[in-house]
Amino acid sequence: MGIETQVIKLPRGSDVSFELPFEDDNGVAINMTGWNIDVFEAGPDGAAETYVNDNSTVSWVNQAEGIAKFAMPWGPGIPDAFWVRLRITRTSDDHDDGIDQINVRFT
Repeated sequence: MGIETQVIKLPRGSDVSFELPFEDDNGVAINMTGWNIDVFEAGPDGAAETYVNDNSTVSWVNQAEGIAKFAMPWGPGIPDAFWVRLRITRTSDDHDDGIDQINVRFT
């Protein structure tokens, strides 16, 4: 389960918002009921990491259909480029799984 590393390019001044579908190898939605999702790494270190950690959110849009959404509003101090990694956790068996790095660049 997971996604390939993604690079998202946006014009400066844009809010960052994208959906993340969780699918199996056959493209079928995975029921993510019982899983939590959060931002657990951001970078590069310093101002970019702080901005992403302080201003981004990730939540389930439709957990049964395995769709999450990452959002971060445009604001002063937003870095020209940053990366973020999300983590899914399941408390029923102490499982956690980091998702591949997602890179965002403003043009």
